[in-house]
Amino acid sequence: MAGIDVHKEMLAITVLMDELEGEPKEYQFESSAFTDDLMAIALKLKEMLVTDVAIKSSEIYWKPVFNVFEPLGLKGVVADADHIKNVPGRKTDMNDSRWIAELHRLGLIRASFISDGEFQRM
Repeated sequence: MAGIDVHKEMLAITVLMDELEGEPKEYQFESSAFTDDLMAIALKLKEMLVTDVAIKSSEIYWKPVFNVFEPLGLKGVVADADHIKNVPGRKTDMNDSRWIAELHRLGLIRASFISDGEFQRM
């Protein structure tokens, strides 16, 4: 599972790899939001055997991420930012991505409705 905090020019990404016992292994990294970098991140996530990605829907910045990840086989769950807000204090982009990944891992994110490509083009 992965959680992504999306911003205009940057992504904060946390991957949680489940362990048989104890806490999951955690990997965190950043990426720019350019298309080539989104493709590279998608391929890196696939190499890490990630299949599901939770994306915080910040304004419209989630759309390129979703549109690059879906065709590459990463199931994107777009979450309303108001529903997954973290508790104030010690707030960083990486902490937010960790929080998103943890909520997704526990099945606590309600996915936003995303229409199919034809309706999005209209």
